[in-house]
Amino acid sequence: MTKTKTTVTQNLVLASMCVALSVIMPSVFHLAGPQGGKMFLPLFWGVAVAAFLVPPKYVVLVSVLAPIISHFVSAMPPIPMLYFMLIELVVYGLALGFFSKKTKPVIAVALGLAVSRVAYFLCVLAAAYVFHLPAPFTGFVALVSSIALSLPGIVLQMVVVPIIYHTYQKVSNHE
Repeated sequence: MTKTKTTVTQNLVLASMCVALSVIMPSVFHLAGPQGGKMFLPLFWGVAVAAFLVPPKYVVLVSVLAPIISHFVSAMPPIPMLYFMLIELVVYGLALGFFSKKTKPVIAVALGLAVSRVAYFLCVLAAAYVFHLPAPFTGFVALVSSIALSLPGIVLQMVVVPIIYHTYQKVSNHE
């Protein structure tokens, strides 16, 4: 097999594993209770790993497929949230991929999450404006409260995702 076919195959396998990770993680974190998804950001995990391991087009693929498959498997995220999550996860994956080439992995995760949370907030703000939703859905408080609620997931990702990345680097360099 040629180098190009091998690389494409490796990227597709890694991307598929990241989609599977993102689909499985909600089941795990929802054991923590009904707020488990909002607290631990389970769909973000596979996207984060993909951002470190595969090129951007595969990251976008993971970012789009993971929430759609998760929705069809578990009805999570529910339809209104699915649309926002699609945008937020694509932004997260691309931002994290960009920052991972500019800074340390832990900083890249934090910056990627910050950018994606702002993108999510802007999407909610636009939807609130279009559909004339009340102020609690649109304010700065909504942004801050969503970040505060997801702090456990943010901290876990800042710790665990770089470990996964470094472990993969060590294993793949010793083939």
